[in-house]
Amino acid sequence: MKPDEDIGSILDVITITEEDKRVQMKRKKTNPIVVCMLAGSLLLASCGSKNVVTEQPLERTDTKESLPMEKEKKQESKSEQRKGNAEKQLIMVYMVGSNLESEEALATLDIMEMMQSDYDRDNLRVLVCTGGASYWWMDGISSEDCQVYEVTEEDLILVDTLDHDNMADRDTLTEFLDFGYTEFPADSYALVLWDHGAGAVLGYGADENHDYDMLTVPEIREALLDTDLCSSGEKFEWVGFDACLMGMLEVADAFTDCSNYLVASEEVVAGHGWNYAFLSDYSEAESKDGQTAGQYIIDSYQDYYENNFLYATEYTMSCMDLSKVSEVEENLDVLMNLASVDLKQGAYSKIARMRDATKTFGKISDTGFYDTVDLYDLARKMRRVYADESDNLLSAINNMVVYEGSNISHAGGVAIYFPYENTEYARDWLEQYEKLGFSASYVNFVKAFESTLLGEEISEWNIEELEPEETESSTEAGQYRVQLPDELLSNYARASYSIWEEDEDGTYIAWLISHDVYLSESGELSADFDGNFFFLEDSAGNCLPCTATEIEHTDDGYSKYAIPVMVMPQGQLPMQTAYIHVKVDAEHPEGVISGIYNTLNTDAGLFPDKSAVTIEEGDIISPFLFARDIVFYEDGSVAPFDTWKSSSGIAGDFEVTGEFSIAIRPPKGGEYCFLFNVTDTQGNSSFTNPIYIEK
Repeated sequence: MKPDEDIGSILDVITITEEDKRVQMKRKKTNPIVVCMLAGSLLLASCGSKNVVTEQPLERTDTKESLPMEKEKKQESKSEQRKGNAEKQLIMVYMVGSNLESEEALATLDIMEMMQSDYDRDNLRVLVCTGGASYWWMDGISSEDCQVYEVTEEDLILVDTLDHDNMADRDTLTEFLDFGYTEFPADSYALVLWDHGAGAVLGYGADENHDYDMLTVPEIREALLDTDLCSSGEKFEWVGFDACLMGMLEVADAFTDCSNYLVASEEVVAGHGWNYAFLSDYSEAESKDGQTAGQYIIDSYQDYYENNFLYATEYTMSCMDLSKVSEVEENLDVLMNLASVDLKQGAYSKIARMRDATKTFGKISDTGFYDTVDLYDLARKMRRVYADESDNLLSAINNMVVYEGSNISHAGGVAIYFPYENTEYARDWLEQYEKLGFSASYVNFVKAFESTLLGEEISEWNIEELEPEETESSTEAGQYRVQLPDELLSNYARASYSIWEEDEDGTYIAWLISHDVYLSESGELSADFDGNFFFLEDSAGNCLPCTATEIEHTDDGYSKYAIPVMVMPQGQLPMQTAYIHVKVDAEHPEGVISGIYNTLNTDAGLFPDKSAVTIEEGDIISPFLFARDIVFYEDGSVAPFDTWKSSSGIAGDFEVTGEFSIAIRPPKGGEYCFLFNVTDTQGNSSFTNPIYIEK
């Protein structure tokens, strides 16, 4: 979807269109040399890093040699000693390096972290299968072959080179797992899938050497079931995804026959991923069952992101008992069968409003691209209509999700696909979704819901002639109201207000877009604007106003805003586009940065970029301002949004000095244009007439 098509999607693509007046910039790729030398500093100038130390800085060379042969010989003797002496657990890490490794050395950093974890090899062994990257920063790892290494405190030991070289081929995964099962006998076995993830519909892994080919969830399931381990009637004790968006019920369902537990994240996983320091304490644990593993993984993951940064990247991670998946699906089927009956009786908009209010994941900008929602939160929203059925589902989810850690509001530990916001991909993705073999009742519900979502318009209304008014307020906030027509209310989904300022060229800059609006039972839409805007600032007093769009709003006072910016690292081109997320809640009424994220880069694939953006002292930062030449009719009313000419671009910059932050405060005085925007349950939206306010 192009950013000009709808006000709700203005932040989907930061790349400036041909209509924009300012210079076009390309996305900057992080310099991996800098990443390695900083040991993976993620956000603000040494606010936190993985504890990775090398004897000398990693330097890129053109060598394609394997590790020295003496390491292979050394391993041969160890293999002989190991036969017949079963280890307690073997963890096999399927590490598809992809562009995460070739551009930013993120796989190398995690391997080094495993080596430095000092885990007890009498209780635990770790194998890593490398491949899928056009370049590896760790000396000796091949960019052409899939190689298997044992991780030790002293070194990586090359133990095998696979026959297959495409890590998006399920036979490659099976070959690796069979090798580990045969050559490293243990009491139990675990699998970590490392790389990009894009949810149950799109799958996992992106082999850079094979056009970013990915493994679908059914292919992963088949690869595991074909292993000697599963063929013998055993299961993996646990499977974990160090990858984005894979903590979904559909993924859990796929693995019930081949694993006891699943450890994964509903949300995007930051570039540093798991904190592999957990291996040390975990190796000493008396039990190596999946729930114990989940606790160690999640605790260390949560501790790392909470305690090593000036502000914590948003995260989720949960451990699911896969023996409880069937109970969740049974209760989901009961609930969705009722909803399907109601859909046939015209309840689409009622259900759509519940979906619209549910927590979504992978939402970097205003529109949810992946359409994955928190299942627990969805059941809570549907409880208003289906109380008993929702309560039963909530109870079943609680039984399945045995451990979780999150700093995100309304995250309950497991997500599900529910198409609604991303209508562009909905039909194609539904075809892929049906191939998962997931619950027939839920798939039928989704198909019925989507047919109305993408069908003929069910609303015939426009609000362009409605005139908002400002009412007297007992507080400093301005209160604005507009009465909506009765015919709109039945298919009303949500509304927002936006504050615009006209510049000397007649262009209107959107400073704030907020969903903090309320609809009364009588159909009166209201909003309170306190007169505050968002500003970028640093310790030296550098300050610039910026466009802020609210991308999440809950009834309990939580809001999250996305601010588009362009960053020139240390003043050097090319510039990098990014979103700064700011959360505002009871604990942070003045706002706090909750992560800085890359835009979605569809050149490589549709997976989210795991690597977070760095803003450091000496970087030059510019706010990306959303602007339009608003078209007004002769009577002063507003023409449809698609007639407005784009004028977005960057305006002003400063070199960051000291601590970088976001401030929320009043702007300079002036006249501003206030607009309500109303969206129906099919995503169609329109603006009211403007009202002009003085601040």
